[in-house]
Amino acid sequence: MVSNPSKISISSFPQVVSETEGLSSLKPVVAILDDDDVARKRMELIWNLSGGSFDFLQCKSPSEIWAALDSRRVHVLLLDRDLGKDPTGNLTNGIDLIPELLEAQAHLQILVLTGSDSVSEVVRAMSYGAANFIVKDTDDSLILAQIGKA
Repeated sequence: MVSNPSKISISSFPQVVSETEGLSSLKPVVAILDDDDVARKRMELIWNLSGGSFDFLQCKSPSEIWAALDSRRVHVLLLDRDLGKDPTGNLTNGIDLIPELLEAQAHLQILVLTGSDSVSEVVRAMSYGAANFIVKDTDDSLILAQIGKA
């Protein structure tokens, strides 16, 4: 039971990585799904640049984003292409998750944020429903602008 409806705690979802502040139901929710700690930290810094204009969730595995999507409406998802190995040892490609993610929340704006600039991967991501494809070395202010645009 949430005692203050304007704040939602994610403490009951321990698989969702820490938040900087409580989630506000009035702000859009932006999540990142990336297995790389450095990439998630960078996105937290970009969130700080935004002045906290959106709530920010950090997820390091597909199971964590599924838990987040089950518990709240997420407006924008920053999705990495290379998500490491799944429990069976197979490599997980975030682009392959796009159709299922959109099935879970059809309004979701997915920004593929990856180190690859492969044209075939861009085309595949966009054909699956991604809103945009951003290379990780893009300037922070441009990433923030893309989040705002989504």
